[in-house]
Amino acid sequence: MALGALYIGTFIWERRKQYITLTENSIKKNKLKSIEIELKNIVRIQKFANDVKIFSENKKIVINTNLITEESKTDLDKFLQTIDLEIG
Repeated sequence: MALGALYIGTFIWERRKQYITLTENSIKKNKLKSIEIELKNIVRIQKFANDVKIFSENKKIVINTNLITEESKTDLDKFLQTIDLEIG
């Protein structure tokens, strides 16, 4: 019962927040324990199927592009192009 309430609470909280936040200096995946990577620390970007994986030396953000709107996908692609790395 408590596990169900926790799952529903997490779902509601995550739906109210933006899935990802892009700033001039960082990218952040918003969830109960948010993950943020500063752009200067990104060492690799990998695209495969519907996922975009962004790596730093000690963090990884996985973005499921099925969960964002087409407009947000375009914004994400533009954002990734500003980073001076080869996207594989």
